[in-house]
Amino acid sequence: MSAVDLSPLRDLVDALPREQFAAILRTFNEDLARLTREYEAAATPEAARRAAHAVAGTAAGIGARALEAAARRAMDPGSEDPRILRAALRQEADIALAELARLVEAA
Repeated sequence: MSAVDLSPLRDLVDALPREQFAAILRTFNEDLARLTREYEAAATPEAARRAAHAVAGTAAGIGARALEAAARRAMDPGSEDPRILRAALRQEADIALAELARLVEAA
C-alpha cells in the first residue's frame, strides 16, 4: 500500500507534462518537510495546533491519508501524550516524504 494516493491530483497527472507534475510533487515534498519541522519546533500548544493544521491540509492535498490522520490527532490532542503525537506525525511524515521523493523520481 502506498503512503500517497494521488487520486486527488489525478486531473493534474493527466493534464500536465511530466516535468511540470514532478515540479508540483517537489513543491509538496518541500512544503510538507517544512511544515513538519515547524510542528516539531512549535514552542506552544497553539503553535503546534496551527502547524499540525497546515500539515493536515497539505497531506490531504496529496492523498497522504495516514499523515493527515496523525496531524488531525495532533490538532486536538485531548489526553494523548504530545510526545507520542509528535513521534506518530514524524513517522508518517517520513513515510510520506519518502514516497513523494520516489514519485518525483518516477515522474
